[in-house]
Amino acid sequence: MLYVKNAVGTSDKKCPYGYDSWLDFWEKRSNRSATYCRCCGKPYVNLVGGHVQIVTVGIDGKWHPSPQLYIVPICQDCNVSGTTIFHVDSNDLVKAE
Repeated sequence: MLYVKNAVGTSDKKCPYGYDSWLDFWEKRSNRSATYCRCCGKPYVNLVGGHVQIVTVGIDGKWHPSPQLYIVPICQDCNVSGTTIFHVDSNDLVKAE
């Protein structure tokens, strides 16, 4: 399991050509169907492909995000919150392009 948080300032990022949405991108790249929010666990509730960053605790005791962006299925409510740190399996992360 990895810790991640919503990436801030990514709402203007467009999914790559050939994909209908970031959720479509995640489903096609992971070869799986999005069935629940990876943050709160709610099934099929307004899911989107949310941009997240892996976070780790530094020697200063604070969370530090990695620069790489990933996509995970997340509900709209959790996607808007932006500050929640949550667990995901590494196979849930699809590198954003």
